[in-house]
Amino acid sequence: MTFEEFKVLIEKELSEALAKEEIKVFVKEVPKTNGIKHYGLSFKDKEGIVCPVIYLESFFNRFTSGRTIGEIVAEIKNLYYEFRVTEPVDFNYIYDFDKVKDHIYIKVLNAEKNTDIMNRAPFLTLEDLIAVFYIKVRNKAIGEGSILVINEFLEYWNTDISHVAIAAIKNEKESEYELSPVADIVTEIIKMSDDYPEDVKEAFIAKVERSREMNLFVLTNKDRFYGASKIFDPEVMMEVKEKLQGDFYIVPSSIHELILLPASAKNEYFDSERLNELVNEVNTYELNPGDVLSNHIYYFDGDMKKVVSVV
Repeated sequence: MTFEEFKVLIEKELSEALAKEEIKVFVKEVPKTNGIKHYGLSFKDKEGIVCPVIYLESFFNRFTSGRTIGEIVAEIKNLYYEFRVTEPVDFNYIYDFDKVKDHIYIKVLNAEKNTDIMNRAPFLTLEDLIAVFYIKVRNKAIGEGSILVINEFLEYWNTDISHVAIAAIKNEKESEYELSPVADIVTEIIKMSDDYPEDVKEAFIAKVERSREMNLFVLTNKDRFYGASKIFDPEVMMEVKEKLQGDFYIVPSSIHELILLPASAKNEYFDSERLNELVNEVNTYELNPGDVLSNHIYYFDGDMKKVVSVV
């Protein structure tokens, strides 16, 4: 059975299973970053109860691994009952710019890989990168999420991209940046992990400590989520230059963080060609495709106060 056939069958089986409760089920395409599309189940009942989209890709993997359609339908039904929100959820505030402007932030994406988003959303440009805007949503009933600011929002708000950008930049500045040695970040992750025994952790941390001479730093925001947005802030870039005591290379680790290498530390192991090779290797073999930012490095020139591509 193909994934297309699986989607049709699951939609049919769930619709029949929930028909007595007058709950309608349909498959929807959900576009993600970098041109990636996922498919999920949406539910609609007569009382307007909200339920997060339940994505189907993982269930198809379980089906191909031996789970039956009946088992998968039962599991999805249980998820629906567990996560549906019976309390009223009011999203009308997002149509009022004065109410939403303090919750708008920046997400940095690759321009070439996100032309579909560029066609429907306002954006800023920097070299081959774009900054789009999103609304942080925090709700007691549904938790945290984000809503992409699309062109129609500018009409609802009776405003233009300049006012949206000003609001987003203000909020980004209040979301303090974090600049830490890579060794510190990796050590923190290892210590918090439950996947390895203590002796393995200690051995790995010892190796990480020896890597400090590589002089690599991570730049992100305090949430470590969409933290690559700091590349669009020249004030942050200049502050980082002062802390690193000079210009620096920017390795686009992901849409969530950047890895920085002071230009003064450049050597035979970390020339621009090798760094670009490293970026491509990580993007291809280690990074979630939706988190890929760019296939090459950048350079911050402090005299020009400008980020430039290094290809």
